[in-house]
Parts: sequence; C-alpha cells; structure tokens
Amino acid sequence: MDFKPKDPSRLVDDFLSRSAKLERITPGRNGGPAKKAKPALTDKARARDRRDRLLVEDDGLYFRIAEPIGALSSRLRQRRVTERSQKVAAAFRRAFRVVWTRRTNADRYALLQHWRGTGDDDMPVYPEPATHPIPVIQLASTVPPSHGNSYCNKLGAEFAFPLSLAAERADRLRREIARALAVAWRYATRRHWRLILEQIEEPLASWEAEQKRSASARGRKLHTLEKNYLRAHQADLEAVLRRWGFEDAAASERENAKR
Repeated sequence: MDFKPKDPSRLVDDFLSRSAKLERITPGRNGGPAKKAKPALTDKARARDRRDRLLVEDDGLYFRIAEPIGALSSRLRQRRVTERSQKVAAAFRRAFRVVWTRRTNADRYALLQHWRGTGDDDMPVYPEPATHPIPVIQLASTVPPSHGNSYCNKLGAEFAFPLSLAAERADRLRREIARALAVAWRYATRRHWRLILEQIEEPLASWEAEQKRSASARGRKLHTLEKNYLRAHQADLEAVLRRWGFEDAAASERENAKR
C-alpha cells in the first residue's frame, strides 16, 4: 500500500522516494551487467496504444482503423498489417487536416458545438454519455450505407470511410471528406430540417388546405416536392464546398443536381 503523508512537510520526501524508485538499478540477464528499469509509460505512449488515433489535437478529434478480425497467422503478417495501417492513417490524417483548416471559423464552431451538445437547443447528439470520442470517425473495409453516399451517419455524429479510399489519390480522399463534413454541417446548423420544412412540409400543407385531394394526387405532389428538395439540397452542399475552396467537389454536386 502506498504511503500517504499526514502533513504537507512529508510531500517532498514522498516525491523523492518515488523518483528514486524509477532510477533504481536491476540485475541483468544471465548475471550480466545491471541496467536501469523501464520507466512507466508516458501519457503520449498510452495514447498511441489506444484504438483511437489523434486527428486534430486542438479540437479533440480522433479516428480509428478497424483492424482485421481474428488472430494473425504470423509475425510477418502482423508487421505488414501494422505498416499498412500506419500508411493509411498518415494519408487520412493529412487529407482530413487539409479539409479541416479550410473551413471558416463559424463553420468549425458550429460542428464542434453540434458534436459536444452545446448548441442553441442544448441537445446532445448522443442521449447517453458516450464512452468514445464524438464524432466517431472510422476507416473500415466495409462501411454502412448512408444518406446520399456521403459516408456520414447518425445526424453527423459518425463517419465511416472505406479503407480503399485512403489508398486512392489524395484529391479524391479530400473531396469525399469535405462532402461528408458538409453534410454534417447541415445537421449542425439545422439547415437540413429547415430545408425539409421549406421545400416539402409547408408547401404540402398549404396545397392540402386548399381543397380535398385524392391519395394519388397527393402522391404526385409529394414526389414533385421531394425532387425540388433534392435539388435544393445539392445546391446547399455545392455552396458549402465552394466556400471551403473545393471547386471540384462543388462541380460534382452541380452535376448531380441536374440528373
């Protein structure tokens, strides 16, 4: 049991005693020369041992790589998997930081508020305290389907990018990261919900109030309103991406809006 000092004057003695233990000399192997004991892991070393890898330190953003499930058959394979993970992690970290530094301070602040549950409505993204960093940013062999193929899920709180994407050209990776964050920004600023009200809910309610309509007529009207919403949605994304300096991604959204 560790000694607990009874008065402040013993604190210095206790500190010196603990420091001496870290510098103690231990016998070497097979009677060889003695060597110093290994110091305890630092906070940075512990962080490297975690599944979550540092992405943007100032904003507390992390990401993780989903490793293959199952025991590795050899040390060689384990080393290759580790080397591949390090390369993928480095490529993704560089691409994400390029995208993150291009956003305006207002957009960055809106996203951080959304993820930390400190927005105007003070409603956290996760109803229960999360045991993992928010947002969850992950690279995996297979990713779940998302709305609009943006790699963004859970109302902008989770991002799942395919591992193969990090192995492609850096410009393609940055473009997809930017688009996913733009989708999350629409949730963070409540633009997603406002656009649904403006383009679908309110026009439909006004149309129905004029006179009674048949179910088939309502279906046709709703289909038209949804098409209008999708065009407005694409225009929103295009405007955000252009503001962040991703003209190629904005052009892609413009082409999608014409289809």
